Amino acid sequence: MQGDAVVAVGVLAVRLVLAAVLVTAGLAKLGRGVDLRADIERYHLVPVRVLPFAAFLLPALELVLGTALLLNRATPVAAMVATAMFAAFTTGIVVNLRRGRAINCGCHGVLGDITLSWPLATRSLALTICAAVLAGTAAAGTVAVSTADTIATVVAVLLGLCATRLAALSYALNRSHHRLADLISATPSGRR
Repeated sequence: MQGDAVVAVGVLAVRLVLAAVLVTAGLAKLGRGVDLRADIERYHLVPVRVLPFAAFLLPALELVLGTALLLNRATPVAAMVATAMFAAFTTGIVVNLRRGRAINCGCHGVLGDITLSWPLATRSLALTICAAVLAGTAAAGTVAVSTADTIATVVAVLLGLCATRLAALSYALNRSHHRLADLISATPSGRR
């Protein structure tokens, strides 16, 4: 029975992390129609005539899927659609990395906007795998989780998301610091 509870808490954690990623990204993209369209267009994977529809659909889909996962409604279906969506994101990232393109990811979520990189592709692949595991687990059914376990898991997920955001901000600040140091060192000493 103890093993079932551990699995249930793990499934709950995965569901909440995916929900947080999707809702955060969807909310961040709302009202960014033209910018979001440009973000999608930079990938050179979506036909131009489909771009307005894709820019409208993406945040709506992220919000619907994230809300469904958060509320544990239609979880198997939401997780399957999220798996396909994360797989498409991963493919887009990898294709553009292989093309040697350094473009903004257009994620607008927990990590903000960052340039495409192999760590980002790995993160996207991890989300794909988590969504696929959740889809399979949710379709098979899981054991119930106590209220205390749910609260502890929610707190752990929120702390993890905060830590992830802080790490991303620290990384961005460090990069900005190095760029500023490079600019200062490139400035002739008499022109400061």
